Amino acid sequence: MLADSDEPGRRGASTRLLAAATEEFARQGFANARVRAIAVAARVNPAAANYYFGGKKGLYRATLKHLAGRLEPLDAKELAGACASPCPMHRSVVAMLNRFSGNSNAVPLAKILAHEALTPSGHIEPILDDALGAELSLLGSAVHEIDAGIDSKRQKSAARTILAQCVLGLFAGSASEGGATRFEMDEDACEILATQISKLAIGSLKRVKRAPEGGQ
Repeated sequence: MLADSDEPGRRGASTRLLAAATEEFARQGFANARVRAIAVAARVNPAAANYYFGGKKGLYRATLKHLAGRLEPLDAKELAGACASPCPMHRSVVAMLNRFSGNSNAVPLAKILAHEALTPSGHIEPILDDALGAELSLLGSAVHEIDAGIDSKRQKSAARTILAQCVLGLFAGSASEGGATRFEMDEDACEILATQISKLAIGSLKRVKRAPEGGQ
């Protein structure tokens, strides 16, 4: 039998699948995650992922949306309040690092994003703007400060890249550590990492801005 026939049973099975998928995708990333391992952990038939979510890709998208929904609404001023830098890019990067460090609800999502930055699956961009729209909007505004003439497509792409650098800086070394539920970063370490990421982002944007149209 695929799952309980009553509605509470169906909700229970799909909820267990999301919980198990969160652990598996955070440890393994999309490419290395195994649906059978998720099903075993969720105590459901392996066919349940297809039944409830349309397969591995659908389960992955549902997991990302579920994790993004667990985050508190973004308060950019509060997150960046401890940063006195006059540079909008630096303040925005500090906000992102504060957003994803020391927050147990954010860690699984950040680990998955770190996997994506290292090994893109091609399945995340369609939902990233929706799931993390506030975060990308904040970074996009900082990008616009550097290059006011940038088109919206390149602005979004730059914002995604900066977000990826933030989660990589925080979680690349621990993305496969399934036991870690929090990652704390002290103020000094945050400033050092934010400086590195913001300088890299600003330098890249300025190089592209100066490049002749059609050039590299």
